[in-house]
Amino acid sequence: MLLSYTLKNLFRHFWRTLATILGVAVGIAAVLGTVTVGDNINANLQSVFTAASGKAELIVAPGASGRAVIEAKPVLDRLEQEPLVQRTLLTLEYYAVLKNEAKDYQRPIVPGVQGGFLISGQQTDRPEDLPVKLSSGTLPVKGSFGIAVSQSFAAQERLNIGDQLSFVAPTGSFELTITGLLKTDGGISSLNAGQVGVTSLEDLQERTYLQGRVSYVGLILGPRSNAEDVRLKLEDLLPETFSVLYPAGRGQVSNGLVQTVQSGLEVLAATLMALAGFLAYNTFAASVVERHREFALLRTLGFTRGQVLKISYLEAAVISVLGVLVGVLLGVAIAAAITAFNAYLLEFPFTTLELPWTKVLIASGVGTVTTFAAASGPARAASSVAPLIAARGSVDAGKGFPFLIGALVLAVGLLLSVLHYPRAWALTGASVSMALTFVGIALVSPALLGPARRLFEPLLTGLFGVPARLGLGAVLRSRARNGVAIGAVALGIGLTVGVGGMVSGINQSIEDWVETTIIGDMFVAAATPFPADFRDQLKTKYPELDEISAVGVRIARYEPPGERPRNASIVLTDPERYDPAIGAGKLQFIEGSLETTIQEFYRGRAVYASGTIADRYNVKAGDTVKLRTTEGWTDFRVLGVVVDYTSAGETFIASTRDLKLFGGGSPELYILSLKNGNPRAFGEQLKKDFEDLYLDIQYNEEYKKAILDTTSRFFGSTNSLLVLAVIIAALGVANTLGMNLSERMHEMAVLRALGLRRGELMRSVFTEGIVVVVMGTLLGVLGGLALSQVITASANTLTGYRVNPVYPVQLFGVAIIASPVVGILAAFLPARRAARVSPAEALRTSSEV
Repeated sequence: MLLSYTLKNLFRHFWRTLATILGVAVGIAAVLGTVTVGDNINANLQSVFTAASGKAELIVAPGASGRAVIEAKPVLDRLEQEPLVQRTLLTLEYYAVLKNEAKDYQRPIVPGVQGGFLISGQQTDRPEDLPVKLSSGTLPVKGSFGIAVSQSFAAQERLNIGDQLSFVAPTGSFELTITGLLKTDGGISSLNAGQVGVTSLEDLQERTYLQGRVSYVGLILGPRSNAEDVRLKLEDLLPETFSVLYPAGRGQVSNGLVQTVQSGLEVLAATLMALAGFLAYNTFAASVVERHREFALLRTLGFTRGQVLKISYLEAAVISVLGVLVGVLLGVAIAAAITAFNAYLLEFPFTTLELPWTKVLIASGVGTVTTFAAASGPARAASSVAPLIAARGSVDAGKGFPFLIGALVLAVGLLLSVLHYPRAWALTGASVSMALTFVGIALVSPALLGPARRLFEPLLTGLFGVPARLGLGAVLRSRARNGVAIGAVALGIGLTVGVGGMVSGINQSIEDWVETTIIGDMFVAAATPFPADFRDQLKTKYPELDEISAVGVRIARYEPPGERPRNASIVLTDPERYDPAIGAGKLQFIEGSLETTIQEFYRGRAVYASGTIADRYNVKAGDTVKLRTTEGWTDFRVLGVVVDYTSAGETFIASTRDLKLFGGGSPELYILSLKNGNPRAFGEQLKKDFEDLYLDIQYNEEYKKAILDTTSRFFGSTNSLLVLAVIIAALGVANTLGMNLSERMHEMAVLRALGLRRGELMRSVFTEGIVVVVMGTLLGVLGGLALSQVITASANTLTGYRVNPVYPVQLFGVAIIASPVVGILAAFLPARRAARVSPAEALRTSSEV
């Protein structure tokens, strides 16, 4: 009986039920869409690399010793001792630049990152094992010096079978003839945005002078082999200069900017987890507050308090199930949209959508639990009131908590938002502090409506006349429900200010780092290796040069105390550049200084550690760190701790005097400054004088702009959450005003009968909406300031960066204008509906409530 009544009641109040379901669903969807961003980026990158590895279940790759290739024979000899390895597949990956594009080619922004055309050397005599599919032509055979290129690349360059491709590479120039076209539906052709081709392994080794060397060895295991058991066994069998990985492991791309955003999103997701519960509470509480008269009628008809509560809980169960279903579907759509956007920015194919079941269950659980919590509080308050008193409408079932308790909850939330939490507690601290802050805002809001009425009355009466007084009176009569609407607006504004403050803070931090680090007139890279005497040639030919600084980037193995070795970036730079007496370069020091350490930096075997390294592994100035070099594990003294955004922040800045310890070779970049003259004119002359190097020259302002433009693109998916925040605010306002009008149908009918025109009725409704959105905006800015502090502080704890929230004037402009404008627009539909209802119909409707 109760279930039947519950379902009929839900369908009878269809729009109220729909609004409540959407309130629950939006919270779940926001959480689900946010927490799966990193999972989906990794899943798609891993799927690309898995497909590109063909039948290989494991790969043996370099052990991050600074070298990109390994000797194949020692690996193959040791693999003969493992009977579960059925076959091996050798691969040599090599990046080169097409000669006809070399003059216009631009190296990646970060030195040391590979760019250009990817040539994959494969054992083409075993096509059945290769991760390629031919659409036409043939695979190149040994000695043909041919290449099969992807269809997309051939179409883009208008190439045909038989055409020749000329490459410029670090080992010199060479040509390959196109023998076939590869399908672009997966495998190797999905790498490097389609700029890829397959050639014979032996031919590529010969052309690049890398005979006997490969990038990795793919392992095809025997039937019924356990890949994890084989991997662990081979880790023990092979020297630590090799790593045994799953093919997807190559997709674990490490990028400081991406990790910064992802860490911020993780904190935001934890916060949204709490706020989703708050939103579910708000929407359901508003629904139950509206129905205290209905509950009173049920009590009059003989229903017990327990039965009234059961009805409320049954409604909560139905709404939570529907909210979870809609929320998961909406969350999938949000996750897909964000992943597709990131795939476009990061240039990887969007092939899979990852939805970890644990995160789906957590997000769904939050919505379900908070819906039941929302049903319990207001329903208990309404059911405990005497039937006759409630039937007269003299009780407000939303008055559950006094102002002082709400103020206390808000104060505790704000206090927790400024505390610094250990790394393990960062996400928990963020979610708890934000949950308390926004719950506190919702609890204190009803008590603030009285002072708000007195404050707004002169202005609104002047604008709308007598209808404004009616609207202001309605604000107080629906005090509890309007408090719920204020909480929804505050949530939308809070997210706008909080997320915007985080993004602006990260942008400002990176901009400060760029302004400090990117000092020099021009930044010179080359398609081919710089000659060993390039610096001397520059000094001899160009006396007008004031500074010539080299920069190289290597990957080395770092051994944190008590932990397993891991990869770290080694940025090698000339000490002269940072010498306070003669250099133009600067470092942002967190701990230490150049004045006291520069002489040790000149001597070598000393490094400056990034703030991320310092925070994650408790590294301080004066400590010693172990890095794997060509001499084995080598001690380096830490001279100081600095800000750095290279390679997920896990970076050491070392001297170019130590370049030979990290694999040798030439620097990737030279920074040049002129004593006087035009940098662009000098750059053009430099290109002519070193025509065979195919120089890529970027000038100071352009280089800075390119870096900042690259970083700002990573925040597109984060900023899209602001749109969701505005939708949440609009939904809360429209839902509340719609319920207010439904309850006041009788009142409006009487007013219309007494001569109140439709336009005047609409103005009274708008008055109520304006008070709600303005109060929500003011309180939302307060919550947003706290939210931005929590997000950035927790992201700093997770990443080790030093980012502070920044609040540009434009951000507050968007926050103050966007949600109120959308909220008032959301109020238009209920206001228009109320104005169009005839007095007779309104009286009939009110009699049915």
